[in-house]
Amino acid sequence: MTGEFEPVEPEFLHDVAHVLRDKIDENQAAVLILRYTGGMNDRKISSYTGFTEAEVEKFAKTGRQALFGQFSTFPDIAK
Repeated sequence: MTGEFEPVEPEFLHDVAHVLRDKIDENQAAVLILRYTGGMNDRKISSYTGFTEAEVEKFAKTGRQALFGQFSTFPDIAK
């Protein structure tokens, strides 16, 4: 492993977002997937998706709350 980022395929993001659509929208799903399975921080997610860093933070927060509850202890690891 070289430590270099390998992009997640857009089709994968779409497929997972489709499964989660009843709980969160595609933007929230994409950000959460990239944070927790892609190991990306907000700056990398912003660069990869075209969202601003503020949008990335908002999508992560609202998506995490929708999936795990407002007071979830699910970690926010990708700051």
